[in-house]
Amino acid sequence: MSLSLRLLPTLALLVLAAAPAFALGDVEAAGPITALSDASVSVDGLTFVLTADTEVRDDDGDTTVGALAVGLTVEIRGDADAEGTLTATRIEIQDDGDDEVRLEGPITERGDSAVRVGAVWVLVTDATRIRDDEGTAAFDDLLVGLHVEVRGTVDSTGQVVADRVEIDERDDDDSDDEDAEVKGPIEDLGPASLTVLGRTFAVTEATRIHDGATEVAFESLIVGQLVEVHGAYAADGSLVATRIEVEDFADDEVELTGAIEALEADALTVAGLRFEVTAATIVLDDARLPIPFASLVVGQFVEIRADVVASGVRRATHIKVEDILDDEVEVTAVLDAVGDGVVVLLGRAFATDSTTVMPAGLAAGDVVEFHAVIAPGGDLRATRIEREDRSATRVELRGPVTGVGTDSLAVIEVPFAVDAATVFVGRDGTPTTLDAISPGASVEVWADVTDLGWLATRIEVRATARATGLATGVTPTGFRVGGVTVHVTPATRIVSASGAPRTAIASGETVAAIGTSGADGVLATRVVVLSEATAVATETGREATVTALAVAPNPLAGIGRLRYDLATAAEVEIVVFSTLGREVTRLGAAMQSAGSHTTTLDLSGLPSGVYLVRMVVDGRAAGGPLALTVAR
Repeated sequence: MSLSLRLLPTLALLVLAAAPAFALGDVEAAGPITALSDASVSVDGLTFVLTADTEVRDDDGDTTVGALAVGLTVEIRGDADAEGTLTATRIEIQDDGDDEVRLEGPITERGDSAVRVGAVWVLVTDATRIRDDEGTAAFDDLLVGLHVEVRGTVDSTGQVVADRVEIDERDDDDSDDEDAEVKGPIEDLGPASLTVLGRTFAVTEATRIHDGATEVAFESLIVGQLVEVHGAYAADGSLVATRIEVEDFADDEVELTGAIEALEADALTVAGLRFEVTAATIVLDDARLPIPFASLVVGQFVEIRADVVASGVRRATHIKVEDILDDEVEVTAVLDAVGDGVVVLLGRAFATDSTTVMPAGLAAGDVVEFHAVIAPGGDLRATRIEREDRSATRVELRGPVTGVGTDSLAVIEVPFAVDAATVFVGRDGTPTTLDAISPGASVEVWADVTDLGWLATRIEVRATARATGLATGVTPTGFRVGGVTVHVTPATRIVSASGAPRTAIASGETVAAIGTSGADGVLATRVVVLSEATAVATETGREATVTALAVAPNPLAGIGRLRYDLATAAEVEIVVFSTLGREVTRLGAAMQSAGSHTTTLDLSGLPSGVYLVRMVVDGRAAGGPLALTVAR
């Protein structure tokens, strides 16, 4: 479902910047109504309280809440108090016809004559026209996981009846409806499901599975294989895989993502490294559609998969255009507002939870240094907040460019004005211009707070790169990935694929190194270990493998039973992490004999949410993490 939740753009943001504090207000949501009562209205799960002061408008002017109906597309503006309660101030019915409804999103459930799109059930009749990319389609072609666009009407009972359903079969990496994306080894395979990093995805007829450019069968996947899974949440909260990409690496393969620095007739340079291009090289756009190599341009972001041949030459096998590379955000600015589960900074809302590291007593007006990540769906999630003793009239922001105008630039949709005094610095440290910066570029912006908003004084384009592959030649100061040198420093953060902190990298592990590129390789700010050993060696050289890891019940109210099997005797610890990798509890280490074991897992002190259980055997992580849900 395409749902937009944002603070009011431009003008409202500029007003907020000048105000030291305000109610967590001026919230806007857009989408179809999914639930409606006399007291509230919900848009895709976001609920607004209706009051006597709520204004309702349609194409004819002012109307009443009686004109609202489930399925109608609306735009709601409202206020949120410090407790997170949303109160609707204005509702505009986005209605092209008297009862016309437009829906867009993944099919999350099927009935005998209806499909569920997001949270809305849509009735499909004999009169409904169904089309796909090849022409006329049938109801049987409407499979769970497919992205569809629906036009219809609301009948007298409130049921949405489809007039037309269009199946969108584009393979778009940046679809807003792919709510989940994980990359790691397959931990378990079922008849129609797979588990990666403790998250289980259902596999349907609509799931597309690719090994490179070749589409493969689900039956060809094996446990331990490295994959990237894209999926969407079904109505019951379960995950449905929309796309699975096999990501196995040999020790002479590398995957490098960065900006194109130079182009030749049969080669390109990314992150200071030259890659040969041959007639066999597959070149795809950001929708995974074939394009000619000649259509690429300098400055464009690409992901390159390459082989290192015997002569040391890197030969590209796949090149794919990317929109945004940097998924981390750093901000130093004044807090606009602090609410329950959300903080507002530079007019953008950032989600917080029990895993966010933040000082107590944060309030609007505090100057903070803020770290966040951009989730696959585009949401901003805070990871760490620290108070800063700095001027409230200066702003620093590092993140991806989301828009470029004639005299402005937006980073994570935060607008910055530029003028003749603004200094622009390119990736190579030399002067550049606003025209040379494209959406997706990673930049750092220094700006002054003015009465009209934020005026950029300096903008630096960062030479961000990501190298993925098998780590070889590991030393305390770095390693190599398929011929690419990766440098690490004491400031480099090393984490597992689930976000758990790691102290070191082992040769043979599949890693993704993210940092800045230079002439001698990549200076890593973060290294993610994508594959971890499923067995660890004991002092006697035996293997202590953990199998059959399970928690019952799952979800649990607080206390459950954890069952696991050991192939040999070993010292076992049980560690529970949040989904952002923060350790929340640990059961003390104890020597266990080989065989089956069951132990009590007490999570009664944790808030509701999703957590990852990790087994530590003889001091090292063993097996993939298991996801469990605490629900009260």
